[in-house]
Amino acid sequence: MKKIQNILRRASADIHSGNLENAAKLLDALKEEHPLSPEVARLWCLLARRTGRAAAVPAYAAKIYAHVEGDVHKARWAQIMGTANFSSLNLEASHANFTCALEHLIALIKAGKVPTKKKKSATTDNVFSSGMAEQLLWSTCAALSSRGIQAFPYAGTLLGIVRTGALLPFDKDLDIAVWIESLDTCCAELEKNGWVRVKAGIDYSNYRDYRHTETGITLDVCALEHQDDQRIVGGFSLPDYPEAYQRVAVFPTFELIQRDTAFGKVWFPQRPAIILKAFYGDWRTPNLHWDTVISALNLEKFTLLVRCYAYYRLVHRWLSGDLSRAWSYALQIGIKDPEDVLALRCRQFLEKTLLRLDQ
Repeated sequence: MKKIQNILRRASADIHSGNLENAAKLLDALKEEHPLSPEVARLWCLLARRTGRAAAVPAYAAKIYAHVEGDVHKARWAQIMGTANFSSLNLEASHANFTCALEHLIALIKAGKVPTKKKKSATTDNVFSSGMAEQLLWSTCAALSSRGIQAFPYAGTLLGIVRTGALLPFDKDLDIAVWIESLDTCCAELEKNGWVRVKAGIDYSNYRDYRHTETGITLDVCALEHQDDQRIVGGFSLPDYPEAYQRVAVFPTFELIQRDTAFGKVWFPQRPAIILKAFYGDWRTPNLHWDTVISALNLEKFTLLVRCYAYYRLVHRWLSGDLSRAWSYALQIGIKDPEDVLALRCRQFLEKTLLRLDQ
């Protein structure tokens, strides 16, 4: 057992350092020797998702699911199956997996038990509250503007700048938007200016993730399109998939103007409240439970894709022991779809437990 743990630690270190090939050699060998070990399987599945082998995860995870005992362990493996099916765009299977996980979590809470709450890791200086992230935002937007690209603050980044005059201190990434016709040019310029594309999860045609090599700050690039004189649309687009696989966010038309910064001229919405009201409604009142992907008021439809995001986050928070946040996701699903009986049951059981625990 000690030997297995040592190999797992080495493989985990290889994964975190980017030495995926060596990690694969270690974990593939362990998987052959110990095919039903949950510890081996968990790390192997993580590596498989990072190395383009997500399609192999559900079948293997199903074997572990059948082998483990207890609702919390069953829920974790149903979540792993659901996450892998989600990233492989098998949304129907993913939804079924997350539903299965939630049924186990409901059974667990009926028995008076909840997953142990994970301790938050010690945080270092927050680059969002320190001003470092905001400087990077403006220098990046100015560099793009100098190349003729209208990139501007968007979503939570825009919200913080307009509502408080600075980025939201609890934010985790920067958000910018560009017009769809400029997306490829914008991304090419970003890669010339210290940004590296992060290919994780689903490859949407109008949305890309980047990481800044020097600071580690992440950036979401969202492409918007003028659909007609009245509507601008964004979201997550998968052109070769049906409507259920899309996330369409709709905005009234708005104009951009240029503003001066210490780094040069940047583009900015002339009337940012138009965008913020579409997203948030009452954008002036903080809401710590807000999740733009799920909660946005301007979603055209609560599609299967959005539901899978919501179920994933509900399961993840519940398994992490963050019952308050899990409750908020169950509530938001219910707001989007009042006929979702499972979300209602989750909310009711979580409410009773939060009251019992005085949380």
